[in-house]
Amino acid sequence: MARAPLLVDVAIAAQALPIVAWVAARSRSRAATAIALGSVVGGLGDIASRQLAIRFHNNHVATYIDAPMMTICFLYALREWQVTPRERRAVTIGSALFLVGCVLLVAFLEDIGTFNFGVGPLASLALLTAGMWTLLRNAMIVEQTPLHTNDWFWASLGFALLGAATALASPIGGMLLEQGRIDLIDITWQVRGVFVTAAYCLLGWGVLRGPAVSRFATVV
Repeated sequence: MARAPLLVDVAIAAQALPIVAWVAARSRSRAATAIALGSVVGGLGDIASRQLAIRFHNNHVATYIDAPMMTICFLYALREWQVTPRERRAVTIGSALFLVGCVLLVAFLEDIGTFNFGVGPLASLALLTAGMWTLLRNAMIVEQTPLHTNDWFWASLGFALLGAATALASPIGGMLLEQGRIDLIDITWQVRGVFVTAAYCLLGWGVLRGPAVSRFATVV
């Protein structure tokens, strides 16, 4: 079996950044813990995926398990940063609908022996939407506090970037696999790896900073 491209390995290793940041952080919010837990799930999924590829030459099934679990952890983190109880309920309901959607896709549409065409994009869209909403909504209510001093600012950016970078990766990979373009799959995954690495750097920095505590006032 060919060795995975370097940028893919770097992206996999980058998942450890939020975990290291959680250990090193002076304060650990529930959102930070959820991010670290999601990173653990993603990292373990990649390890399992690598072993499945070595032993069975097919590791696609791992994505159908770890991607929904990781996404739920990340959505929980974003739920913690919602401004109103109604918005928190909306994220909770959205998370439940996301899980139902994944189950229905796997049961009736997806082929777990190849790249997913629905589960991955659904997870990415959920992170992109929730991340951008959290970023913009919180930015609208902040008074005087610099945005970059808030953990939600960096983490929301990270989630949005992670969602955007991975939204089309699996469908494109599936189409290229059908065409036998393994070379283009490698390029696609390396480009994806660059953005995924950047996303986990943002998430790690958000976890390390923790909730903003400063002399500035913030409207909550």
